[in-house]
Amino acid sequence: MKHKLYFFCLLLLVLKNSFASTNTATNKAYCYSFQLEAIQFPILETTIHFTTYGARDNYHHIVPMNNLYQAVSAITAIVNDEVKPDKMGSQTYRADYLSQDDAGLDDHGTLNLSIPNVDGDLNGVPDFLQQEKSVSITVSGTLDSKWSSGGPEWVGSHPVTFTFTRSAGNHAGTYSGSLSGDDGQSYPFNGSWYVINKSGTVAYDGAGSQTTTTTSAYSDGTSASFSGTGSYTVESEDEMTFAGHTITSVSKTLKFNSLRLTRQGRQYSGASTFKDGNPSTNWVDFENWKVFITDTNDYDSDGIPDLTDPEPTSSGNDETKSSSYVPPGGWYWFGAYPWAYSYLENGWLYCRPTSDGLYMYSVQNKTWSLYPHQN
Repeated sequence: MKHKLYFFCLLLLVLKNSFASTNTATNKAYCYSFQLEAIQFPILETTIHFTTYGARDNYHHIVPMNNLYQAVSAITAIVNDEVKPDKMGSQTYRADYLSQDDAGLDDHGTLNLSIPNVDGDLNGVPDFLQQEKSVSITVSGTLDSKWSSGGPEWVGSHPVTFTFTRSAGNHAGTYSGSLSGDDGQSYPFNGSWYVINKSGTVAYDGAGSQTTTTTSAYSDGTSASFSGTGSYTVESEDEMTFAGHTITSVSKTLKFNSLRLTRQGRQYSGASTFKDGNPSTNWVDFENWKVFITDTNDYDSDGIPDLTDPEPTSSGNDETKSSSYVPPGGWYWFGAYPWAYSYLENGWLYCRPTSDGLYMYSVQNKTWSLYPHQN
């Protein structure tokens, strides 16, 4: 009888569950990178651009130093304004920089900033990267030159300070600061910076299908709404995995890698990576994120959201739903997959076939049991 049950579960896996209800949860995603617009030095007639293109010591082979038009065109193609952590959890944030004067490329190297990872809400995301939090911090760092059009004697490290401010609820902020030059002078500057957050909803059916809708604002003042459908699996009430999937807008496509989430109360969270967070560039950037899903749906009021504790669904006529009905030969009457009703337990079971056998979760006893393959 057990091998028949396993066969039926596999068969029902391919059937559409027209009786499944759809719930909606909210999502929020924070990028661990931020955007820093170019620094303008009118007195020096110099602009410093930032990027994570990754050419390291070779930018002077890509950007001309004696043709302003060609230099601007080349810089535009490889600049994305991204500043990112040296490694996850690090307080050191880095970007390559390209210094352009009125002739072309003048200097290039690395921006290093030390930014305290203050995390007041202990959610694993520094406060200054969360759009809903206000920011007013001063940080220090260096611009470390790797090449200069003036020759090796102009290559060196230059101290720099930034003061970042941003009001709560705004993804755009302002910065001011100063750069120490080779001549011993301090050169002030100011500009804009941006955090990259996404928010929206996740509609799920309790049977492994989800649709994510999210909106993101960009540094050019535009915003875009993305939507896409994928699958998910529930490992337990406290753990689940979203399979890699694609979300699209009118002009952009974003591809997620698989995302593993753990539950704390009504919130699920996990580290996520995009295959490419900015598809308008031809290299991988803005790839590291922290994702949160908050689900207030709780059909049985047990404190566990329906996302990992879905409400049982059933199908069939009144006769088959009757507690007095016993199926021929048998143990179980099937509802809408992956749910089955056990007349031995007088309760619902959740079926999950695996290569090891058929796992079944008892709603009544809140335990998993393994029914091995039967030959």
